[in-house]
Amino acid sequence: MDRNKKDKSCVSEAGPPTVELAVNKNREEVSSLASTALPDGAPAPNPTLGRPRADCGSLKTRHRNFNIATWNVRTLFQCGKFENLVKEAELLKLDICGVSETRWTKSGHIDSENYRFVYSGSESHEHGVGLLISKKLTMHMLGYLPVSKRNIVIKIQASPFNLAILQTYAPTSDYSDEDIDKYYEEVQDVLKEAKSSEVLIVMGDMNAKVGNQKLENIVGQHGLGKINDRGVKLTQFCSEYDLCIINTFFQHPLRRTYTWKSPGDRRRNQIDYIMIKLRFKNSVKQCKTYPGADIESDHAPVVAKIQIKLKKLKKPKNHFFMPIY
Repeated sequence: MDRNKKDKSCVSEAGPPTVELAVNKNREEVSSLASTALPDGAPAPNPTLGRPRADCGSLKTRHRNFNIATWNVRTLFQCGKFENLVKEAELLKLDICGVSETRWTKSGHIDSENYRFVYSGSESHEHGVGLLISKKLTMHMLGYLPVSKRNIVIKIQASPFNLAILQTYAPTSDYSDEDIDKYYEEVQDVLKEAKSSEVLIVMGDMNAKVGNQKLENIVGQHGLGKINDRGVKLTQFCSEYDLCIINTFFQHPLRRTYTWKSPGDRRRNQIDYIMIKLRFKNSVKQCKTYPGADIESDHAPVVAKIQIKLKKLKKPKNHFFMPIY
């Protein structure tokens, strides 16, 4: 079946489905990639924020588990695909699900009963990214920034550290090295908005293989296959921004490791990743794929269970110096 075939009776001109159930018809859309305000909140001066800090209660993250996923769904530009995505997110009990290849146009957000979906696309039905956020987390959202058809970032006010989550979609092997360089330049510009104190999570379809050979604290020994040139580029990026690729650090059988399979299931690769600041690596309790999730995609969702916790820093005792009065 042609995945690019469009059912115009089930999609609006801008892309999102015009279903009657559980979708807010008054969704906001923006034609530019400027800051986007959340409902019932005024735009903030900072382009990464959509709601004043005072209106967002701080989310308590200590000793609380979060299920965070990334998934290339191939397309949401088909009748029923968005509802399918929401249903699978509910079954997997996801708090946040990053989505690659939405193929929706422009940027905006829509609401379902239990989730809000923020998305960023282009003028045509290609590429596109989005983030599905549970309603219990949306009240803590500072806002979201639809950067381009390949990058979207959200910020969540939390305690003790805010969360900055980037969903990204890297160019495939059909693109030139110059296109890859431009892509990473854009990602780097986005990460400049993240503060060093924030819990930074970068996830998405990276179209790269990092292999199963341990590489410092960046790649674990439980990846899949051998590293390729795009994988080298990804590990260099992770090294520069102090990120580790967490789904390579957990040992699982093949069906829980691969994220993509070729037509006819002749090949299986790991090209979708969740990355987190090395400082918070120990906060990740589990990370694996769920090939049983069904959305008519050749990719499987990668799901990480995260519990933010940090060791308390003990103040060293001063045994040798007298205080100065």
